[in-house]
Amino acid sequence: MPGRRLVSLAVVLILFLAGAPQLGSQRRAGRRPTQPTQGQDQEGIAALQTREIAASMALDVNTLLDQWTDDAVLLPPRHDPISGKSALRQFFEEKKQQYANYDVLAYNQDWSEVIVIGEYAYQWGTISLRMKAPTGNEVGGSAHAMRVLKREDDGNWRVARAMWNQAPAATQ
Repeated sequence: MPGRRLVSLAVVLILFLAGAPQLGSQRRAGRRPTQPTQGQDQEGIAALQTREIAASMALDVNTLLDQWTDDAVLLPPRHDPISGKSALRQFFEEKKQQYANYDVLAYNQDWSEVIVIGEYAYQWGTISLRMKAPTGNEVGGSAHAMRVLKREDDGNWRVARAMWNQAPAATQ
């Protein structure tokens, strides 16, 4: 387990350091921006989660897209990488059409860990979904997910990178 944490931290640090030169060039000379407190970061990330859950329940593509950075990358299982908002829009619209006749009964995000490092954060946990099919049957499942979030210039946290895989079925 400690080895996995070390690998996770190394991946996040690599992602952070890869973007660090670009971040520094965006700051104004002579004035340091005020850093949010840990509590403000946690509140901002919780607000992202709340907006995202509501948009997912409503199958609201525009609001979902607003929760992602412009350069977002999504890595769904058995799918090519989806890069940028235009590609994300297409993916979300396809899913909306696929489930147009379903009623979303529940959509939950349970993040086991959320670590903030400057303008970035990573989180991993479980996302679960329950829907009512047009036949009246309930269907659902859960996935293990990992995401990299970014605090944008407007102060809002958005998803920059995300990937998931199917979680094993719950035992009775």
